[in-house]
Amino acid sequence: MIGAAGETRLPSPASARVRELALALALLVLAFSAFSLSQRRQLGLLGGLTDEWDLLGANLAVHGTIGLENEPWLLRPPGYPAFIAVPLLVAGPPRVITDAYLERAAPVLYSAQALALAAASVLLFLWLAQTIPWPQAFAAGLFLGVNPLSLTLVGLRQYPALHVLALVAGLWALDHAVGWWPDRRAPMALAGVVWGLATLVRPVTLLLPPFVFVLLLLRRPRSGLRSVGVATIVFCLAMAAAIAPWTARNWAVSGRFVPVNLQGWANVWAATLRPLPVVPDSYRWFALGPDILRVHLGVTGQPEYDLVTYVKFNAETEEAYRAEALTNLRQRPAVYLGNVSRSFRSLVLDTNTVYLRLFRYVQKTDATVRQTWFEPGRGPRLGSEGLGRAFGSLAAMLGVLSAVGMIVGLHSRQGPLFTTTLVAGCFLVAHSIAHMEFTYLYVKLPFLSVLAFVPLGLLRQRTSDGVPSRLSRAVDALTAALAASVIALTILLLRP
Repeated sequence: MIGAAGETRLPSPASARVRELALALALLVLAFSAFSLSQRRQLGLLGGLTDEWDLLGANLAVHGTIGLENEPWLLRPPGYPAFIAVPLLVAGPPRVITDAYLERAAPVLYSAQALALAAASVLLFLWLAQTIPWPQAFAAGLFLGVNPLSLTLVGLRQYPALHVLALVAGLWALDHAVGWWPDRRAPMALAGVVWGLATLVRPVTLLLPPFVFVLLLLRRPRSGLRSVGVATIVFCLAMAAAIAPWTARNWAVSGRFVPVNLQGWANVWAATLRPLPVVPDSYRWFALGPDILRVHLGVTGQPEYDLVTYVKFNAETEEAYRAEALTNLRQRPAVYLGNVSRSFRSLVLDTNTVYLRLFRYVQKTDATVRQTWFEPGRGPRLGSEGLGRAFGSLAAMLGVLSAVGMIVGLHSRQGPLFTTTLVAGCFLVAHSIAHMEFTYLYVKLPFLSVLAFVPLGLLRQRTSDGVPSRLSRAVDALTAALAASVIALTILLLRP
């Protein structure tokens, strides 16, 4: 079949086999998640490292406000609190929010996140099955939903599982929209809305429009610059329309133009202070503790940090971070550029394995996870180094395949590879120019799933006189080995 952009597509994923495989994939992801949630202790709040997301979601369910009781906040994006509020409303929120209630409600949230992960896996499979053979498409969905890192994210009271779903939906919608432009304009508007909603979960994709322009310009060069400009405008207007109600709310409660949340300059400021080493299993923000207290004292007059005071002086603190960041950039630009390069390298090469090792550790102890465990040299010896190295090796192998996928995508300028490569560029830039933490490395999962397995699928399509070539059979064997490795590592994660 030939799409509107002249791109070859396989038969529609509505076929009986693909539907059966999609159902099997969903059940597989949900089965692993259900076993983990019912039989294993979850990472939860990471000792408070995950911030106050569950409190914000519960407050929205009880008081209808993203903030503290009836006091609205600008500090956090609204997407994940809104996601939390839905299952809590279904389950029935209490009149008063307590720590005990948040603990009791956690399984409801984890179940919703398991559904989100399963939906992301199935959507990825259905999308890729339109352009590559089902074994590689299925393996891509399997990796996304069943790999051990994803399983730990299901039991984490933070946004990664939801954001992964938003990214997959956004990649599918954008790839579909570009393929049909200009014959059909509605898909481009839909893509803008989807990415707007993803931005309300994490605002890093506020930088996406220029990359969409480049994507359209290179993938549809015969359309002309005017058509590309119109398509980009349609995308931007739809994306803005999805974000605008929240921006209007922020203006109404503060009199400030805040598109999503008020924290951007704090992250830029952190990258301008001093050279920060990147340690994938440690939280870099702790190294800035004295500097944060210094700014906090200067703005609030209080020598000790507390969240309520920080939120009260959120706007003033952001202004202080902005002023100091700009001064640092003028006086010591090399410091910032060095941190940018290290963050870029970390996002490309590093893998989060601490969640896996911590997950194994908490199964063997009743100890409460503490924030200090994520400071270099202050945490317990977690063990499970073999599991961490094995998953890191798998991620590295997929990273090499992804590099090949990016090269193929840039050469062909079509299909999921090209779309995913351009969107990956947005994330590389957004995370590099601001503060980078190991907790952000989960964003690689959807990109690895597409960029690593689509090239294998394209190789597998090669035949000789209608008979699969040796290369095709070798690709199927490699795909099966990768899928088996994913399942084996997850079994090791969940073992007694």
